[in-house]
Amino acid sequence: MAEEYRAITSLNPNELKPDLTLHNECLEILHRHYPGWAWHVEVLQGLVIVRNLDLNRNKPWGFGMKRDMMDVDLKCVMRGGGEVLERFKRSRRGLKPEEYLEALPTWPFLQPEM
Repeated sequence: MAEEYRAITSLNPNELKPDLTLHNECLEILHRHYPGWAWHVEVLQGLVIVRNLDLNRNKPWGFGMKRDMMDVDLKCVMRGGGEVLERFKRSRRGLKPEEYLEALPTWPFLQPEM
């Protein structure tokens, strides 16, 4: 009963969105603002986890946010994606071919087997 009351009186519309809708909106924002990068978004039990798979395939870097703390227009997702790219000194305008070639050696399936 308490959970139903909380959901009805919630002031944050992101908290009321179905998981798949929020997932798709986050991916759309990331791909629109940072084209060419491989983004991975998960929505799990009130937590949104965003990772960039191009930076390091062995240990993808990203960030997490509580769903009820996110702003309505999801600018926090856009800012977070930009911060992840900045930490690796990568272009926020889009994936450049030289950055792609530089990232290839970190992908485990391209490592030579011994």
